[in-house]
Amino acid sequence: MPVETAEAVTFFGTIQKVYTFFTSSQPRLNRLEQAQENLGMEKTKLQRLCETRWYCRHDSVKAIKVLYPALLQAIEDITENGTFPETKAEARGLLEFMSTFEFVFMIGMWSKVLYEMSTLSEYMQQVSMDLVTASSLIGAAMKNLEQQRSNEVFNGILEEARAIATREGVTT
Repeated sequence: MPVETAEAVTFFGTIQKVYTFFTSSQPRLNRLEQAQENLGMEKTKLQRLCETRWYCRHDSVKAIKVLYPALLQAIEDITENGTFPETKAEARGLLEFMSTFEFVFMIGMWSKVLYEMSTLSEYMQQVSMDLVTASSLIGAAMKNLEQQRSNEVFNGILEEARAIATREGVTT
């Protein structure tokens, strides 16, 4: 498996693991909601990662991006004050990976890529979809993705990731 593929698989696996970790336990979900409240954030819900629907992947990554500070706070609280050793160990593993610059960078990168794909995906699933419009949207999405492969866009994602990492105490 190429390194890039392994990194993407690990990233999306972690996104799903975060969703499952919190939604499978009401007390853990309550800690996340409390962390959002402590940070003065609007209440946002985690989104399940769907293997086959790009817009679901976009929604999942977008929720992680918005919730990132609250997720770190809630997971850290669970590692320090959790009741069950296996839950604390699971939280510690999530915290270790989510506290890497690689994870922060991948949030920014995938949110950009998946935004393009989600718009196209939503249209392609409409009953009223027509081939001419679909073909035009595919061309536009490809063009936008190609434009995102520039140093300027990469540097923008990198700077955003550095700012988030600095704010959240993640080593760059």
